[in-house]
Amino acid sequence: MTTTALDLAHAYATGDTCPIKVLDTLYEHIDDAPNAFISLTKELAYAQAQSAKIRWQRGNPLSIFDGIPIAYKDLFDVKHTITTAGAKLRVHAPPATQDAHVVSTLHHMGLTCVGKTNLSEFAYSGLGLNPHFGTPTNFTNPDHVAGGSSSGSATVVGHGIVPLAMGTDTAGSIRIPASFNGLVGFRASRQRYDKQGVFPLADSLDTLGPIAHDVIDCLLIDELLHHQPCLDWLNDDHPTRLAQSHALPTLVFDPAIVALADDDVQACFHEWVQTLTKAGFYIKAETITALHDTLACINEQWLGSAEAYTLHEELLHSPQADELDRRVRTRLMLAKDIKASTQIRLYARRAVYQQALMHKLGNRLFIMPTVRHTAPVLAKLEADDNYFAHINAQTLNLTMIGSFLDMPTLSLPIGTDAQGLPIGASVAGVTGSDRQVLMSGHVIQTYLS
Repeated sequence: MTTTALDLAHAYATGDTCPIKVLDTLYEHIDDAPNAFISLTKELAYAQAQSAKIRWQRGNPLSIFDGIPIAYKDLFDVKHTITTAGAKLRVHAPPATQDAHVVSTLHHMGLTCVGKTNLSEFAYSGLGLNPHFGTPTNFTNPDHVAGGSSSGSATVVGHGIVPLAMGTDTAGSIRIPASFNGLVGFRASRQRYDKQGVFPLADSLDTLGPIAHDVIDCLLIDELLHHQPCLDWLNDDHPTRLAQSHALPTLVFDPAIVALADDDVQACFHEWVQTLTKAGFYIKAETITALHDTLACINEQWLGSAEAYTLHEELLHSPQADELDRRVRTRLMLAKDIKASTQIRLYARRAVYQQALMHKLGNRLFIMPTVRHTAPVLAKLEADDNYFAHINAQTLNLTMIGSFLDMPTLSLPIGTDAQGLPIGASVAGVTGSDRQVLMSGHVIQTYLS
């Protein structure tokens, strides 16, 4: 399956295929993405797919995505399954007694849960390595990482096993794997979706979102999570008409932020900007002080470090700590001596920078490269922990800006580097502007296609 969720919905509506046939094909090809799944939910999936098949045959689907297969990062509780959070020491944890709120909502919209995907242990890395369950690799080049922490979610979408996967994002964990794999990823504002039943990392930063092949599927997941069935999207001309009914967004980039990226990434980004300009988009280069202040703050001390350490403090000082990924354990322990006063000042600075950004950006959207570089080579990261730590910090550097400021962000594929590795660009707004970001992403995608 290499189609979008919306294309698949059209095929259900016309009878060209059905949810059961799609599942059969999906599970036949599950090994196309090695190490991508931690657990499969075949019995649940087939029960949901059979019900969806009947509804489509009767012409009364629950939503546009009734019977569409979806995978969930193994931080989301799915009833009767264990949520491992990518940690070996949780494989014997009690199964979830109920679905996470997001899972429940999408199940009520008819989506079919096929399994739970792999991730960096406790979601605490931007590279996606996992020594316990194996490391999912980049679907465009398996010698390179998929990116993290939502590595499995990106890999299963990239390989076309599912058209949609849900991830989490604390410092870049949706946007990075989307960028590395040439996919679309949406980091929602923190309050956009209910996080009940999702294993946390840093509560003041954690958020959720989908990874998909195009913006429309992300936009529709957002609608479904707000209980809109969106059946009007079955009209062939609806996506184009919707895009044409919206004004072109005004876009802003900061040259100094772009200059932090590698040469290939910069060149690809500027070419994309030129393409957008030729298509009629108004794009302005500006210095945005709030972003530079935020980056300086991040380089001094990451806001989520103390929260992550506090969450796992008891474990880190127990004999079970020896079972952790040594790289994750080392990074968590780096935060053990952060003072409460330091953390409080970080929260205060965030509020100031958010207000400054709202004043400067207004209704405009900010664009930048999603990651400073393309996907690094897996073997080098596995062989050298110091190199891993250095590259992990570089990988997270730009995405942390949006996380700190709670900017809803779409990562869009915009090209490749000299090796053919994908490059992504981010389209972001001020906190709470999720709908604007998603619609603008749809407009951009429509005009550039």
